[in-house]
Amino acid sequence: MSRRRRLAQSSNWQLRRSQAGELVRADLDLLRPPVSADIDLLLPAIAHGMRQRRSPLVYTAFDGDHLALIPHMRAFVLAKGCVPANPESILGYKQVVDARKTKELVLVDDLAILKQCDELWVFTSVEPTLGAVSQLAEGVLVELLFFLKRSPGRGRIKFVPIELLLGSETAIAPRAYRASFAETVRALGQDQRSVVDLVDRVRRGTGQLPEIVYVAHDPLDVKYSQWVRAHLFDEGRIPLVPYLAVELRDGSLMNAITHRSSNPDLASLGSIVECWIRLMRLAKDFWVLDRVDLGQRRSYVVQLMEHAWSATGAKARPVVKADWDDFDVPKVEHGQNWPLTERESLLR
Repeated sequence: MSRRRRLAQSSNWQLRRSQAGELVRADLDLLRPPVSADIDLLLPAIAHGMRQRRSPLVYTAFDGDHLALIPHMRAFVLAKGCVPANPESILGYKQVVDARKTKELVLVDDLAILKQCDELWVFTSVEPTLGAVSQLAEGVLVELLFFLKRSPGRGRIKFVPIELLLGSETAIAPRAYRASFAETVRALGQDQRSVVDLVDRVRRGTGQLPEIVYVAHDPLDVKYSQWVRAHLFDEGRIPLVPYLAVELRDGSLMNAITHRSSNPDLASLGSIVECWIRLMRLAKDFWVLDRVDLGQRRSYVVQLMEHAWSATGAKARPVVKADWDDFDVPKVEHGQNWPLTERESLLR
């Protein structure tokens, strides 16, 4: 490909990102202003471009004691031009533990996400060596062994020092983990054997890993997302709400890492939309919900997601039209009895 063509593609892609960012801004405006008279042409063009991108999907493994650093992990992955798939961001720690009850079943959900990812990045202070690997948290060991067994010889495992997320000027750069599955197993202690046994059980029954459902709803309805999560957990499936998996604030954190303005510009908002689209690779099913408060135009972002899902072609299962009435959301159940005042009732 010629340099001129590469520059033209790059320029076109930056335009698409900015256009996607404009859609997000318009959706978050309570007045819901229209963006373009050509929106019916613009949406499929943006969706097609984002589906064609080859940004690696990166699973972010970490010790649960570093839960507070998750937004920084996602932003770090974004700053490297990749798409973060953080298990806690997708599942919600309390909700998945309440639903699955045991650590082993929680890890099975984690592995269902990891199975679809291109790379594994371990955020840790542990060295990426056979002499130190046994120091990793047991959940991270399960993820590491599962990925090694599933993807031998890929060389797509990195250990990212926690200090990098904390702004340390002396932190070393991420390093690759080079050992094989067999070498890693031999490096573990006898008291860690149950980790290997769990990976073996999951590998023997990989088809039994829970299916992931992608949930597309209006950005103004994010406050109801947890009820959708709970419903899908009850069904034995994994909920993927894109707005929770990668948050809009991640764009500002990414800009800070890349030394750009900390304010979210249209391009950084568009990069978050790209992540939402790319995360569809994890899902088997696609659910779409209308706005809880009817009477406004449909979300541009939801329409963009529908176009992107349809662009997967024959592999895409039909879109499932879900209904908020199915999720026991108190505001939906109470309807006009929910507001305190008549003015609020009329607004809704």
